[in-house]
Amino acid sequence: MFQFLKNIDQKFSWSFLGFVLAIILGSITIYIEFFRDTSPRIQLGIISNTNILDLKERISELKITYGEKEITKNNQSIQLMLIRVTNVGNDAVMKSYYDENDLIGFKVNTGKILKAELINASSNYLKNNITVELKSDHEIRFLPVIIEKKESFVVKVLLLYEIHNNPTIIPVGKIAKSSYIELVNENNLSKGKNFWDTTFGGNLLIHFIRLLTYLLSPIIFMAFYFIVQEKVSVLVYKRQRKSNVAAYTLLNSVPYNRKFEQILESYVDYGIDYLIMILKITKDAHSLEQFLNDVEWEKNRRARRFGEKAKNYFEKRREKRIPVLYSEIEVYDELVELGILRKINTATFLDWESREFISKFVEQVDKKKYVKFNKKIIVEENVD
Repeated sequence: MFQFLKNIDQKFSWSFLGFVLAIILGSITIYIEFFRDTSPRIQLGIISNTNILDLKERISELKITYGEKEITKNNQSIQLMLIRVTNVGNDAVMKSYYDENDLIGFKVNTGKILKAELINASSNYLKNNITVELKSDHEIRFLPVIIEKKESFVVKVLLLYEIHNNPTIIPVGKIAKSSYIELVNENNLSKGKNFWDTTFGGNLLIHFIRLLTYLLSPIIFMAFYFIVQEKVSVLVYKRQRKSNVAAYTLLNSVPYNRKFEQILESYVDYGIDYLIMILKITKDAHSLEQFLNDVEWEKNRRARRFGEKAKNYFEKRREKRIPVLYSEIEVYDELVELGILRKINTATFLDWESREFISKFVEQVDKKKYVKFNKKIIVEENVD
């Protein structure tokens, strides 16, 4: 499969990794554009709910009053509540988002609100600008103020209520871009979700993102693994080929010749199969003529199908010394550059000296392997 993908990468001007990245970035774009919630959302969180008076039994001599009212006589108690107001959405709540006729806040279904005050806020701006307005004995509203996303403030509320009728908080009010105000118990949230809730929790969008992640993660990992493996293999093989060249040059006392040096550089870059292919192409006059005909046919095919764009693409790959599936045109240009083929007017001639050098080099490298050991070059016979 990887070889198939590699062949696609070599034939076209896009890579498999680029294809995978396009899928990921495209999915992220679709999510941001169509699915991601960018609206503000107010949440009321009950931090604590404590009874200030918690008498286990009635004591007739004990009297507890609030103001001028005796609480115990009327079977009443006082409850202390801490309520956090948080913008849990993905956008700020601007002053223009408030409905002046229905400001955000909360009410209690029973009992009487004795006192309400701001005790904490996540920013100095909120500390200085939050106004807690007691609209009635049962209702509290907050005057319009900017609440950035993830910012919050805490309100302390004292409630007088009947012992057998516990009060309940009810969110009220309206802000633009938000359909409701959520009420949560922060003590329950802190306990966390169980295994099954964590595994299967979430809406359809969350499950879609999970599926996309599970599908793409192994593909990206495999692509990265094979790319790294290929790069390492190329470096290892090149190092081995350089060692072979050094051993061959030393053992055969090869004089300096730029033409021979370029042939050995091609061996280092492309491997022994590349030189063997050159020998097959230049085996005789018929093989060389057939190769030149193939080159001409390939040039015409590319011109008809791709035009100038393909020429620039293949030239860039050749400059980077990337073999394009041993395409005839690139091989021909390489042979001309190496001096193995010489073009004079419309005729092409073979340099037999260069071919003889390649033949001897391939024969020795194929029969022997060269190993560097303790800075001495040792020649070992291939037992294969």
